Amino acid sequence: MIDRIANLVESKKAIAILGNHDEAIFKDSRNQMNANANAAIDWTKSQLNSDHVEFLKNLSLIIQEENICFVHASAHNPADWNYITDSMSAWRCVQNSGKTYTFVGHAHEQAFLSNCSW
Repeated sequence: MIDRIANLVESKKAIAILGNHDEAIFKDSRNQMNANANAAIDWTKSQLNSDHVEFLKNLSLIIQEENICFVHASAHNPADWNYITDSMSAWRCVQNSGKTYTFVGHAHEQAFLSNCSW
């Protein structure tokens, strides 16, 4: 699957950003994850080759294009892996993205975040 994603990213047909579980493949995050997540990460590590790990290491935390921002966690300090849990954290995320639309994967709850003034 990572090979397919890497090919799509390389051919500019997809965007991929670094997530906290991706980072856990090459950086010890055991104390930040629950037992089930740690087990899944251990299994995933055993399935990946060095090219896969290198691909993950090279993913950006945030990608900004025209009026769109893609980020796994909050655009406000994306490496901290903070969740968007309330209106203040959503506001900080949108303000720090500086874009009209912000797509966040780590939110776990779907919501519309926009920096529009409509």
